[in-house]
Amino acid sequence: LAKNGVRMTQAYVSCPYCSPTRAGLNTGRYQTRFGHEFNEPGPAGREDFGLPLGEKTIADRLKPLGYATGAIGKWHLGFSASRRPMQRGYDEFYGTLANTPFIKPTNFVDSRKSPDPQPMADPNFYTTDAYARRAEEFIAAHQRQPFFLYLPFNACHVPAQAPQKYLDRFPQITD
Repeated sequence: LAKNGVRMTQAYVSCPYCSPTRAGLNTGRYQTRFGHEFNEPGPAGREDFGLPLGEKTIADRLKPLGYATGAIGKWHLGFSASRRPMQRGYDEFYGTLANTPFIKPTNFVDSRKSPDPQPMADPNFYTTDAYARRAEEFIAAHQRQPFFLYLPFNACHVPAQAPQKYLDRFPQITD
């Protein structure tokens, strides 16, 4: 990257793992100040897990200013209806509520169809590609107005999965 002109000389993250970091990024606050220091195992966990309802997200703040707001990708900030992106300032959500397989994900929500998780029927659905396509659609649909798109890919998480077309690029890797 540096050879091609991109140097990243400083970095900061407010937590070393998933959900608390998302909480800090969405609120602009240290998540330890509002009690969101840990991950929850998944939708079967505590009903009250997630970003505390009293915390405002960046989408909560931008929406009244006329921004279209979208969240695409892995949420992991609450599973109950009151803690999902559409209740936290986002006009649209297309993604999963927690960790999930990359191929044919579980706990998947497309708020254009339903605010509730729906079973994934497409056996070839691959989150990384689908999130990128949906992000392009969101940007195209809102390009003439202010918009905010929160796009957390789940590609850095387990399980490590990819469609065969990507695996075929690296035949020397067998595990």
